[in-house]
Amino acid sequence: MAGEHSVQLINTLTEKLSELRELQEMGSQEQENLAHSLIDIQESSAKINDLVSSFKSKGSIDSDQLFEISQELKHILYHVSASKYLTVYAGIKMYADKPE
Repeated sequence: MAGEHSVQLINTLTEKLSELRELQEMGSQEQENLAHSLIDIQESSAKINDLVSSFKSKGSIDSDQLFEISQELKHILYHVSASKYLTVYAGIKMYADKPE
């Protein structure tokens, strides 16, 4: 989740997103929601990258690390599904069932 250090970044990104026609149509709440989501997705992606890099350098992974990766992926999915822009305009679909 975006820390307090990210509040200014959220505000700056929200302001930039408000300039886009597609997001103007969705309103200021979606602009702020998308900004927050994008920042949290970036932070979770960085954590996953660090964990995978650790695996690559050590050549092993433990169950705690794997669980941590799954929690970060869950966090990303939450933010994708919470964004009207990502789910409606960008057409990202969320699946309740596992893909085959």
